[in-house]
Amino acid sequence: RNPDKLIPNRCALVVLAYSDTCRDLYQAWERALMPTGKGMVTEIAGVIHWLRKQIGGEFDGIFVDLAGAGGLILDELAAVHRVAAEAAEKKNKPDAIELTNGDLVDGHLKVLDGSQLEAEMLSLQWDEVDPTRENKSQANDFCDACIYARRGALHHFAQEPARRLSTQEEREAAAAVPLRQETRRAMKQRQRELEAAEHYEDLGGEIDWDAGFMEP
Repeated sequence: RNPDKLIPNRCALVVLAYSDTCRDLYQAWERALMPTGKGMVTEIAGVIHWLRKQIGGEFDGIFVDLAGAGGLILDELAAVHRVAAEAAEKKNKPDAIELTNGDLVDGHLKVLDGSQLEAEMLSLQWDEVDPTRENKSQANDFCDACIYARRGALHHFAQEPARRLSTQEEREAAAAVPLRQETRRAMKQRQRELEAAEHYEDLGGEIDWDAGFMEP
């Protein structure tokens, strides 16, 4: 949302995407919603349901800047529109901004070229008097949406996919199978011999090897 009223009643929606095998975070979509008479919560819910159809599934998380509205927005989304959302984590925002900037510098956050999010990221400045605060004269709702979504994303826990073996490596691996099997058989045979020797020692060597054989 836009609590500073720089753009009255505008709501910025940003969708970030990631996978279980890639540590990069991608901006997949964005939209600025303006009131149309239906009510902003109804507008947001409608867009979320439309996006669900586009991706063919659910979101890992939906984060809402309540902007002083308490839990009313979350309750309305859940009870009326069947949309489970969470309040955006707004504590330690300067640190969250630095972490987001770190992802940008490291190349782990990919922003759509020509997007409103990109425009804000290129123009936003810190306050001249207090460099730990944002410049309140600049709209930052798309950047805020991105920061909140990044906090809830799990891209840093992604694991690189297993590397596919080359044809030569596959041949070498296949050739090693019989060798490993032969090695296992030899080890089992050696183990049986050792066990038999230990058993004989336990008997004290008092075995009558002729017992059980008939005289010719």
